[in-house]
Amino acid sequence: EGCRSDARVSARTAGMASTMVARTPWLPRVARGARRGMNVATATHQEKNVEVFVPIAQEEVLRNYRRVANDVAQAAVDCGRNPEEVKLVAVTKTHTLEHVLPARTIAGCVNFGENRLEEALQKIEQARDLGVKDINWHYIGTLQSRKAKKLVDTGSFCLVHSVDSFKLARKLSQAADTGGRTVHVLLQVNTSGESSKQGLNPSGWKQAVQEGLLDLPGLSIEGLMTMAPFTSDEEVVRSCFSRLASFREELQILAGKDTKHLIKELSMGMSNDYKIAIEEGSTIVRVGTDIFGSRPKP
Repeated sequence: EGCRSDARVSARTAGMASTMVARTPWLPRVARGARRGMNVATATHQEKNVEVFVPIAQEEVLRNYRRVANDVAQAAVDCGRNPEEVKLVAVTKTHTLEHVLPARTIAGCVNFGENRLEEALQKIEQARDLGVKDINWHYIGTLQSRKAKKLVDTGSFCLVHSVDSFKLARKLSQAADTGGRTVHVLLQVNTSGESSKQGLNPSGWKQAVQEGLLDLPGLSIEGLMTMAPFTSDEEVVRSCFSRLASFREELQILAGKDTKHLIKELSMGMSNDYKIAIEEGSTIVRVGTDIFGSRPKP
């Protein structure tokens, strides 16, 4: 069904979430007395130092989300774009639902991004148990082919950003076709050439098209996704994003006017580079740390 745009939520649900976060029952006991706003605290426990992760306070999460949402909108305006063209996905991976939920119930964020399937499904179930059902869940992490059917069968994700091989596309297609579903996906392209990054190489996505990617049943290709290198060199970052935009144009031409695929989305830009991505045409930015703070260590 794709991603919904409805941002409504009941006052009762918002109150439940606010109370739930205020109690912070998920924190270790030693962490509860730590100074608010810290991410990591060192405490003395049983006569030795231990490092304890302390999530930033709920109020800071809300301030961060509103600031980032405003910055995204302003970045669009600054380059002559309509702010409504750019969707902000709040990356909630590794954070507890209690920590991230106020961004939805109080600040109005409707798009959450997860990169581990089991963790995501647990959060989705928890949110539903609380009566919060109007969240668009985006799957943004690497997905093993053997887990494709599980992802499809849940019907929980509005968009899968990380289809990084023709093999994975086929697996998703088979599961969707068997279950009578349509899976909305983005093709992940490695525009930086880094071996540490997943994704089809610049010629790989074209080969996948030649092998029948666009004809796979149950699959709707919404666009492309990439990640730029983590570097202070803006020109390197910008070139990765501009390449993805040009690949989208090529894919639109190859698909033709009568295609079932929309091919309009560009998912690119994270906490450190989303403003550059918006200047280069991004329609989806994925921001986590700037909203929720640093992540707990696994």
